[in-house]
Amino acid sequence: MPSGLYRSDDIGSGSLQGRWGTRWSRQQLFASANIERQEYRRNSGMSHTGHSWRVGWQGVMGPWLRPSLSYGESRRLGAFEDVALGIKDMQDERRLEGELANPQERMLALSLAGSWRTLRHGSHLYQPLDLDESGWRATSGLRSRQGASLLLGWEHKQTDYLQQAGGGRDSDQDTLSLTGHWPVTARLSLDAELGRLGWRYAGDSRRHYWVGRLAARYEAGAHHQFDASWQRREAPSGERYQSVINDTARLGWVWQWSERLGLEQRLSQVRADYQPGVLAGGDLLGDETTLSYSAALNWRPSERWSTQLSWEWGRREASQDYREYDYQSAGLNLSYIY
Repeated sequence: MPSGLYRSDDIGSGSLQGRWGTRWSRQQLFASANIERQEYRRNSGMSHTGHSWRVGWQGVMGPWLRPSLSYGESRRLGAFEDVALGIKDMQDERRLEGELANPQERMLALSLAGSWRTLRHGSHLYQPLDLDESGWRATSGLRSRQGASLLLGWEHKQTDYLQQAGGGRDSDQDTLSLTGHWPVTARLSLDAELGRLGWRYAGDSRRHYWVGRLAARYEAGAHHQFDASWQRREAPSGERYQSVINDTARLGWVWQWSERLGLEQRLSQVRADYQPGVLAGGDLLGDETTLSYSAALNWRPSERWSTQLSWEWGRREASQDYREYDYQSAGLNLSYIY
């Protein structure tokens, strides 16, 4: 551990959030913003202020076209799972997204979406991961009046790293996927996705991976909800020097004692499989498995006031000893909506 760092800390945080929306004719405009301050009592150098905001439009053009457009920016501290211990890496992200789709009530589902993203790192150690990213996605399929759907999609994504001289390599991805949703009963719904991802870094041949998702949600009456899911996905670009394919399994349970009091619990396991990535050569980190459990007690004494008492535990086992860790966190959140 770097000199002067503490293994445990007390973190105080406060945030201010705002949302706005309006309808003009058949068009909808919306905006949201959030600012947060975190103070570390022992590791004071990690104290920071983060923010995010987003504006957007959802429109209606004739009987067949539903366009949407949104833009947002955010500033946040790099997650401790990805950033070297003691490094304060403030990450600035900008994102523009647009989509043309037909109405949800149509049996024929068609959509074409595009996105653009930039990511900039505040720490010099991670600035070789600064990137510009763009992509598009086309989807077509069928929907039933009962809510079931079967969709075929094709997605392309291009990632360009700014510091080519530092060894960064551009990459592109193509994904073909088949997605289905089935509301079995009024209480049980199933989701499934199967895809084939082709991932190529400059100078390498294309590597292929199976990706997908299975999920089930069950409402056992008015007071209990259960969900279970498994997902295999690539991690977002720009956060690590090596590419990562994550296998994630989750179990969730919500016990709603009353309209104002409820308990949420979640158990998850994430297995990270590291692959060659931004920098050519070098030793891979191997496999890492993270097990975590979280519980949150939610209480709403009134329509405007809400409070949450939470606790989380986690442990990561890794091929590299220095990557292993245990953690616990507890928090109290008080919110007021006006």
